[in-house]
Amino acid sequence: MSIRGNPGAAEQQAHNVGVHIPTDQPAVPGGGDSKSVAMQAVIRAAQSVDADAAKTCNRSVDAIRLGLADAAARVTAADQQGAEAVEQSTYT
Repeated sequence: MSIRGNPGAAEQQAHNVGVHIPTDQPAVPGGGDSKSVAMQAVIRAAQSVDADAAKTCNRSVDAIRLGLADAAARVTAADQQGAEAVEQSTYT
């Protein structure tokens, strides 16, 4: 007995759930005067916080994707077990 599920579609849906946030940052503007150096420090600190937040968000997206893919696999396995139980049943 075959089941009519489409695990490939479920995996694709899991992949499409979230989008990663880019972790690359633009170059910090140059300049050697004291005001430019202070601005560079502020920009670098903000970029560091942004990069850390993006990495955390991206890890969460990955976890959601894995969870959805695992859920689809569990449903498919349960459906298959149910189909096998029905097929092997002697109840008429």
